[in-house]
Amino acid sequence: MSYRWGQVFILDAVANYIPKDEREAQSICERITPRLAHANSAVVLSSVKVCFVVSLLDVIRVNLMNFSIVTV
Repeated sequence: MSYRWGQVFILDAVANYIPKDEREAQSICERITPRLAHANSAVVLSSVKVCFVVSLLDVIRVNLMNFSIVTV
């Protein structure tokens, strides 16, 4: 039972990680995807959080790069 909460803590830690590039962000989401079918809803929600945050950070990075190119 406690291993499920361990997964939640690990997933929350992964959500705080900032991927180096788009490929790493995609790899993280691919590795987290099987957790979306977990029996524990906390694990599922933490998995969604990781994929959302990682994807959002990637979108922000791309927008900042585009903004930098436009303003230079």
